[in-house]
Amino acid sequence: MKSCFRLVVPVIVALAVSLLAGCGTPPAVAGLGAELAGVKPASGTNGFVATIRYINGGTRPVALQSARHDLVIGGRSAGEVVLTAPLGLPPLSSTDRDIAIAGSGNATTRALLAEAARTPGATWVLSSTLIVDNGGDRITLKSRTSGKLSGE
Repeated sequence: MKSCFRLVVPVIVALAVSLLAGCGTPPAVAGLGAELAGVKPASGTNGFVATIRYINGGTRPVALQSARHDLVIGGRSAGEVVLTAPLGLPPLSSTDRDIAIAGSGNATTRALLAEAARTPGATWVLSSTLIVDNGGDRITLKSRTSGKLSGE
């Protein structure tokens, strides 16, 4: 009886340790993305603002620490959009942020953005790098979305 007990206890301990070891690993971030919702002139400046829609399609909240987006409109670079303030996204939600487009003050880019802002159907591509805090770990996610501006 004693020898049977000596065999069972290590098995139970090993099983408990292996099951509990997975509890400390934060779940993977899934369903996070960004897309361009619009472009408009920035008030009080000669630059432009991009409305970026951040989407959390996952079932867990996400702590977005920062994001960098390269914006292409009509096949031409329209500048860089950088989110520097942290943003919390509840599960299965989206939120829009108006962010200045870096480089939108030069004449060529300003003309491109002005045309895109008033032309429904202008094509866009948004290449994004999203930095997420996942249980104390910094995770870098990359995405590429595209579409057409609605002209609103």
